[in-house]
Amino acid sequence: MKRLMASLLFIMAFNANAVCPTGTTFDLITKVNWGCMFPITIGGLTLFGNGDDADSGVSSPVCECFSEGSAKFGLKIGFWEPARVIDTVKDAYCMMPLGIELPIAQPFVQDGSHTTAKVRQTSVQTHYYIYPVLALLDIYADVPCLKYDEGGDVDIALITEVLPFWQNDMLAMIVNPEAVLFANPAAQLACLADAAAATAGRPLDPLYWCLGSWGTMFPLAGAASSGDMIEAHALLAMRTLQLMARGGALKEYSDSGCSQRFAPIITKSKYRMHMLSPSRSACFKPGATVMTWGNALSFSDNHMWMVFRKVNCCGF
Repeated sequence: MKRLMASLLFIMAFNANAVCPTGTTFDLITKVNWGCMFPITIGGLTLFGNGDDADSGVSSPVCECFSEGSAKFGLKIGFWEPARVIDTVKDAYCMMPLGIELPIAQPFVQDGSHTTAKVRQTSVQTHYYIYPVLALLDIYADVPCLKYDEGGDVDIALITEVLPFWQNDMLAMIVNPEAVLFANPAAQLACLADAAAATAGRPLDPLYWCLGSWGTMFPLAGAASSGDMIEAHALLAMRTLQLMARGGALKEYSDSGCSQRFAPIITKSKYRMHMLSPSRSACFKPGATVMTWGNALSFSDNHMWMVFRKVNCCGF
């Protein structure tokens, strides 16, 4: 089934006469920045890549898991898995990985807008795709503790055009009423520390309402105020990830490596991302300033991002 789905996606990507900008088709081999998977650690030893991120949730090389009334011992395996694709588009229903634009008209859905010299705001629609790259390439079978509840298939999990609160900041308060707690100078000032930490590759998880130099996580709506348009698109991609978490549809690997757990709030240090289109960027942590990963990138009305999640699993 997954091979059939992957084949259909490639056929659609290369043959669709899309209204969206050309050159946005998703090629697994050339578009993914494979260097973002590293370092790879087994039993606490870094086998490939440098050790900058080797400490992400791993405190011991040996793991112990309980299953069916018995204990199993193994070695912890850690790496970054390319697992999700998010597109942030000015053109409503522009499905960038598929290379098509859906011919759907809705009266309350509008195309996005971008920052100008007078109005420093960017608004886009976003789409969240379950895209387990390793499963599609049949690589995950070599990692016994890497499991997929969705069966390792490609799926479209979220389109914001059908969400009224994504179009309106006030309606978004229904989904995240705690945003009121962070609408004050003290909470915003704390984000300065997160901006410095995220640029250094270590975002501060306790400051979950901050997205470093990009802005704030809340409200969970499709408009962002930012002086840099690429950073605004990256911020709205992370808001989409948080929206999946708020809906109970996002799992993260536990620090023990024995299971995955539902995360109502994303753990920022367990994610990294890079731009897929219009050009490929270096990988970076949420909130890192664009000067470290995309200062020379070209800008477009529509962007596509690959999201990597930290895998800490117990290999028996």
